[in-house]
Amino acid sequence: MAGIAVFIVWVGFENFYPKIGPESGFNPFELARGPHVYLLMGSRLFGAVLIVPVMEELFWRSFALRFLINTNFTRYSLGTFTWFSFIFVSIAFGLGNQRWLPGIFAGLIYAILLYQKKNLFSPILANGVTNFLLGVYVIANNEWGFW
Repeated sequence: MAGIAVFIVWVGFENFYPKIGPESGFNPFELARGPHVYLLMGSRLFGAVLIVPVMEELFWRSFALRFLINTNFTRYSLGTFTWFSFIFVSIAFGLGNQRWLPGIFAGLIYAILLYQKKNLFSPILANGVTNFLLGVYVIANNEWGFW
């Protein structure tokens, strides 16, 4: 449900706030022709759904949240809460995206999942669901700017 909510906000807030930097996107039709286009789309979707969520959540939710509590972050269990690390990491996560406002929302939601469930699988799964839905939306609507 969290991944679906983030997807709805990500797409629904489009054009209601300024974005960071120029519009960019991954349009496979500009890079390939024929069946290679679908190979590129599949590769992009695979990475967005299975690789990116693992790497993002390992860094932001497993490392950064705890590192901001104490540089000896291994002393703190996964899901240890402080307002400073929660807000700072959520904002930093959002600012790492051109679409910063839904990015901040995503950072907040994924962190809340971590705090509630005390495991990294939950935010990884939510992030993967968001990215899958966004990928399907991009492909179905030719909205390459989201990629």
